[in-house]
Amino acid sequence: AALTAAELHEQQQRMRERLAFLDRASVALAESLDLRTTAQTVTDLAVPFFADTCAIHVPGPDGEVRLVAASHVDVSKRAAMLVLAARAQPNRHRGWGRTIVDGTVELFEEIDPVAVRQALGDDPKLNAAFAEVALVSQLSVPMQAHGRLVGAITFALQAGPRRYAAGDIEFAQ
Repeated sequence: AALTAAELHEQQQRMRERLAFLDRASVALAESLDLRTTAQTVTDLAVPFFADTCAIHVPGPDGEVRLVAASHVDVSKRAAMLVLAARAQPNRHRGWGRTIVDGTVELFEEIDPVAVRQALGDDPKLNAAFAEVALVSQLSVPMQAHGRLVGAITFALQAGPRRYAAGDIEFAQ
């Protein structure tokens, strides 16, 4: 009974924290009509609450993908994260590139470093950036407005005990 009560208390605490986060994010979305300002506020709120790194991408009129906001828990790794996130031509069959193309939720409970290196190809700058940020779990969800896909928000975790799971998808959306 004591364990059950402790688990219930912990779940309630997590739920209160998530609701407070959603409240702050809703206020941020309502306060500004500027996409970059609003997106940056949301990524800043997500880090470190829900992610170690967070990025928001939108499709550009020319078909290229544009990074509109990004945050990283470790300032010294922000530049490397931006190298990975700012690619205008991401892999459109996997990860956030796929999410922004067709609105598919992409969950990688454990990121496979070999698959990432294959996706990045022989580009030494991209491979060095990936090695530096050392992401271990990633969740990309579509951003929708008025029934249409307007972008993707990607959350990622570095080494540690936490990993994204199917139960995180609804909250991320």
